[in-house]
Amino acid sequence: RREGGEPSGRCCARVAEMARRHHAPWVAGPEDLRLAEVFGPHTAWLPLPDGTVAHVRHLRVERTPRSPVLDLIQGVSRRWPDRAHALLRRRIRTTALAPFDAELVKVLARRVTLLAPGGGGSPEGVELAEDAAAARAHARLVPVAGEPMAALRALTEGVVGGAPGMDRPVGAVLVGPDGRLLAGARNQAGEHPSLHAEVALLQAWGAPIPAGCTLLVTLQCCRMCAALLVDAAPDLDVAYLEPDPGKFARLTALTDRERRIT
Repeated sequence: RREGGEPSGRCCARVAEMARRHHAPWVAGPEDLRLAEVFGPHTAWLPLPDGTVAHVRHLRVERTPRSPVLDLIQGVSRRWPDRAHALLRRRIRTTALAPFDAELVKVLARRVTLLAPGGGGSPEGVELAEDAAAARAHARLVPVAGEPMAALRALTEGVVGGAPGMDRPVGAVLVGPDGRLLAGARNQAGEHPSLHAEVALLQAWGAPIPAGCTLLVTLQCCRMCAALLVDAAPDLDVAYLEPDPGKFARLTALTDRERRIT
């Protein structure tokens, strides 16, 4: 710094360069374009620190809640649980961006970029399809019975929360148009970061949500869960017991539709 506290020209230049890098648009390099050509449609990949690439490729468009990006995130968390948080700070690349991918990346990862696919070829790197399938297999339904609100509260009774934001006692129940309980699930984020109660229910249910259903949750849906629910069942009625003050529950795909149970 100069006398009097004025920042030097070199310091100003460094700050300006940092700001430019922070705001400059990301441009795909030759290696990203090559991989997009090799992987072809319906693929997501993540460059790893050792120079290899973790990837998931779908042979077709999968039914919600599936996408190459979601499978990649679940596969990374399953294969490298101790390193997943750091790895998912890296930019995810994909040739197929599902409607809900941007929201789940905001919650579980950091950045994702859509690239034009090529014709496809022989995948290279670390294939995570089996890891993603194993992560989905952790999702499980919980037996529920009786009156819907009583069943919802019973899902979290006696459940002790663990790490903040990970093992919170949150439950979800799916109610049919006739008022009959169809399924219930609990937050399993302590086992896998993506398995919020709503995601666990969707993945364990494994079938289209019948028209006219209602989903009751103990905690307001985050951006990831809201986007997945809207994509899975556009007419789904969603109601929650407690508001979520966290930043990921603001301006979700359900903001204009969900209702609080009072």
